[in-house]
Amino acid sequence: MIEEKIYQKFSNDRNPALNIVTEICVADGRRTVVKRAYSEESIEHIKRMYTWSNKLKPRFENTGIKLSPCRLEEDAVYFEYIEGITLENILDECIVDDNREKFFRLLEEYIEKVKKIYDPEPFHVSEDFEKVFGRVNLEDGMPATRELDIDLIFPNLLVKSEGWTAIDYEWTFDFPIPISFLLYRAAFFYLHNSPKRVDFCGHQLMEALGISEPWQVQFREMERHFQTNYVYGNHASLLAMYEEFGKECMTFDDYLQVRENFSGAQLKIDALENSTSWKLTKPMRAVVGKMRRG
Repeated sequence: MIEEKIYQKFSNDRNPALNIVTEICVADGRRTVVKRAYSEESIEHIKRMYTWSNKLKPRFENTGIKLSPCRLEEDAVYFEYIEGITLENILDECIVDDNREKFFRLLEEYIEKVKKIYDPEPFHVSEDFEKVFGRVNLEDGMPATRELDIDLIFPNLLVKSEGWTAIDYEWTFDFPIPISFLLYRAAFFYLHNSPKRVDFCGHQLMEALGISEPWQVQFREMERHFQTNYVYGNHASLLAMYEEFGKECMTFDDYLQVRENFSGAQLKIDALENSTSWKLTKPMRAVVGKMRRG
């Protein structure tokens, strides 16, 4: 069976023990998503994904969210390629349609499904927690859970007529983590670098998900430590460098407009440079250029 790779993404700017390669492969007309270890150092990380696939499956049964299972082969895990629209895309459609009722109804449905998956237990700080998320000022006893997939966020949920499917559980941990931290991440990454989303629900999204302002402060610090110290270690991600250098973020709609404007301008430039007058005046432009430099 000949396997063709049609997509490949290298997540190799992380802590070496967490570096992976994500691929979409085609064989016999069927697509498969493959996550491979980038090096021997990250093989254990790949094996943990398979372990979590088996551990989480019972939790997700009868919750309205199906877990996308995987199989382990050597230093890679294989997932079924699933067609569908993400919860993130559906929420964006609500913004386009200015349908606030449907938007917040979907949020309520998301919260209810998460509650069905995770039975709460009192939160307490552990050594493993501090290793991953750092030292933060959270209340002992707040609702928490073990085996929390903190990446169960809007772009990782496919919505189909028969139910939702979770397609990524790479970041799952076996120690108590506040359940609200997952909801915070869902809101944070949805709003991050999207002015249109912020304009639509920026002041209400955290509130709708039950995240108080004091919790936001602590969860923000947890996320910073998770990304900077745990995931990337001594490495700097491209995203972090963009933010450090103040690189302006552009929405997809803005990008299309700029590209359209650029394409029109480029056509005019190409036409000018291919014109007879442009070619005839080339020697004169060279002389003027030397005079300016001199």
